[in-house]
Amino acid sequence: MKIYGLSGPSGKYFCLWCLVTRETSNQPPNKRPPVEMRTLRTLKEDHERFMRSGGKITDAKEYHNCVRRPMFNIPLERVALPTLHVSLGLFHKFFKMLHKACQVLDIEMFMLLAKEDDIDEPVLLSERYNEYVTIIKDIVALEETISVMTSQADNLQNQIENIMLSNDTDDDEEEEDNENQPTLYQFTQMEKEKQKLLEECNEKTDTIREMRAKLPHEAGFTVRGLELALSSINVHLQAYHSQAFVGNHVNKCCKSQNQTILCDSVVQTTERVCPELLPKAREIVALYQPLFTHFSTCHNIYSLSRELSTEEVVTLGMLEYVSVHVHHPECMTI
Repeated sequence: MKIYGLSGPSGKYFCLWCLVTRETSNQPPNKRPPVEMRTLRTLKEDHERFMRSGGKITDAKEYHNCVRRPMFNIPLERVALPTLHVSLGLFHKFFKMLHKACQVLDIEMFMLLAKEDDIDEPVLLSERYNEYVTIIKDIVALEETISVMTSQADNLQNQIENIMLSNDTDDDEEEEDNENQPTLYQFTQMEKEKQKLLEECNEKTDTIREMRAKLPHEAGFTVRGLELALSSINVHLQAYHSQAFVGNHVNKCCKSQNQTILCDSVVQTTERVCPELLPKAREIVALYQPLFTHFSTCHNIYSLSRELSTEEVVTLGMLEYVSVHVHHPECMTI
């Protein structure tokens, strides 16, 4: 992305191949307006307009975030996707979605089990169940905060890189107005703010680790069942990058029999612990099994070392519809 002159993934126009905006990309696919495709020529033209206007990084979005000249004259249709990182990111996202659905199911499960205890007022949960529910809700809130803060830190890092790169210009760009360039003080402040965000993220991550250790022994039935299912196929969450996966583990999870093991663990655990919630457990599996299956198909397609057919490209496009369906079934009209 940056070798073609774009400001970075946090920019308004972040895509190398088209002019989709960040706001538009968050809409369901069938509700997005048509977008214009980028070409090597439009990248150069947008950069020239950006420089003629003064080359202020803060105005990058007005020129489709083309803040530098492309380093190569290779047409965009010849640029390959970083498929390994695509798979790592997508599978981690989908697994976290399933994990969160299991956390919600576990909270409901403990509330039901608490009501079955000999408690005079069912509304008041027993101490062990209430402790679990409180800790899980706090963990989920912290994870969402960390996600936002990490995004802010990434955005600051992109701004810092843009400042450094904009100071390393060609001879014909040296006459750029110095007043448009950020001062050393601004640069230092952004770096300090970024480091502070990262430190707070690390602190909150440590807090989550401590909170998980305090969970009651019997807490998190379906979550623990899901993690045991991962272990049974020799897949382990990493202790870094928000418990991400490595490439080989993603390949293992793309096998249909292993996906069945993961999804079945939710139903099997619920049936053993709290049969009353079996319908909800089956709803979760009905949503995520097709998602993982379609992801596996896409993973195998874009990992090929050849040009894709039209049919394969259409299959890749369907992954977004399937993933949107998990959160917004009403948007699944094509």
